[in-house]
Amino acid sequence: MTLTQLKYIIALAQEKHFGRAADFCCVSQPTLSIGIKKLEDELNMLIFDREQNQLATTAKGEVIVQRARQIVAETDDLKRFANSHDDPLDGVLKLGAIFTISPYLMPNLIPKIKQSAPKMPLALYENYTENLREKIKLGELDAIVISLPFAEKGCEVVDLYQEDFVAIFPKEHPLASQKSIQITDIPPKELLLLGAGHCFREQILNCYPNRESNAQNLNLFQGNSIETLKQMVITGLGVTILPKHAANLQMDTEQYLCMVPFSNPVPTRTVSLVYKKNFPRIAAIDLLIKTLQCAL
Repeated sequence: MTLTQLKYIIALAQEKHFGRAADFCCVSQPTLSIGIKKLEDELNMLIFDREQNQLATTAKGEVIVQRARQIVAETDDLKRFANSHDDPLDGVLKLGAIFTISPYLMPNLIPKIKQSAPKMPLALYENYTENLREKIKLGELDAIVISLPFAEKGCEVVDLYQEDFVAIFPKEHPLASQKSIQITDIPPKELLLLGAGHCFREQILNCYPNRESNAQNLNLFQGNSIETLKQMVITGLGVTILPKHAANLQMDTEQYLCMVPFSNPVPTRTVSLVYKKNFPRIAAIDLLIKTLQCAL
């Protein structure tokens, strides 16, 4: 049993396709297939069911893959610890962020990090909060940027900034001319939200006094991204609520849309950085925190 074989089964469990898994591991497909078969023979069990139309992990295989992730993560932690006497700003930093933050924060962050730490490239990863939680727990990411609430054993959470929400209307909407509004001024049947899995969706719904009844009356149309929501508002499908930093209107949209702030109490979210308590490159984390707080 080798670490390489463990990485092969992790990749195959993730990609569910031998060709894509081989590409992910930068090896040929026969090399990956032989490595996985040798591991299955050594363990005297099938990790993957190859008889289905879509390759799947067996029940026992799921346990093996989970243990493999833990072993690989602990090995990576050991390597980082062994190299912790070296320059903490020298080497790749794996940074994750949720979908509603990454596109608006990273363009400001990257140039500043490149100037402050030119030998520390950032490997960026976007996903939902729960998927980022799993990856930081397994050591597949060094740090993640999320929106509270967030709790994970063994992790540090550092608040970066508070971000107001704003409403986005078509210019012809009756509320578009208001100086400010209350969130209850927007009927749920007009509200366009991101789909299930986005924490920002839940944060908006939680701002309504009666969350459950309002959730049942929501507009049936949903967006996959903030930019998609803006375009849907332009077409007249409804209105939306966005984080302020993501709501900036570009030249091609400002002629159609109007941004209206909320009056007190203004709905907000807290954006935070999460990293493992035992992460050895603490100087890199400190620089990341400082730079993120100044990025917007």
